[in-house]
Amino acid sequence: MTSTDPEPSRISGKSEHKISQATAMSQILGSSRWLVWFAVLGLFLSAATLLIYGMMLVIKTIWDTFHKLSLTTYNLEHLSLEFVLLTDAFLLGCVLIIVALGLYQLFVDHNVPLPPWLQVRTLEELKAKLLGVTVVLVSVSFVGFVVELDGNDNILEIGLSIAAVILAISIFLAVAGHGSGQKHD
Repeated sequence: MTSTDPEPSRISGKSEHKISQATAMSQILGSSRWLVWFAVLGLFLSAATLLIYGMMLVIKTIWDTFHKLSLTTYNLEHLSLEFVLLTDAFLLGCVLIIVALGLYQLFVDHNVPLPPWLQVRTLEELKAKLLGVTVVLVSVSFVGFVVELDGNDNILEIGLSIAAVILAISIFLAVAGHGSGQKHD
């Protein structure tokens, strides 16, 4: 082959074109992790909305309780139910923040200064944290349901259903190895 032979340069050009396409695709896919910002922002705004709205309801409930001041066991039950429902909303807000922080750590910046129990290094860790908080959320929801019972509902069926969900999550966490005793500081 002579230096004027067009064949080697054409092969070299195709090879360079394929490499540049692969590099461009790698850059696009690598940058797609920034799309997680939408999820993080959405989760954070959802959490903030729940927490602020919940706090406003706490203030309103306290105000209404002392403004109307009717001391009866019925009102005590109603007040207890209100606070259990508010606890449920606050817990859900916290769950949304935990998921937002976890996604942020996984996809954007893993060096966020957080307490060790909130640090997430893998998607499995995030799922384990979410499942653990879900057990608490389901339990609080069950307590709210129990307080709300009127005597006609079959609490045994509901209790067993919730126990089955908690048992399934616990078994999953134990089998997956996420049952480590990580402590909150």
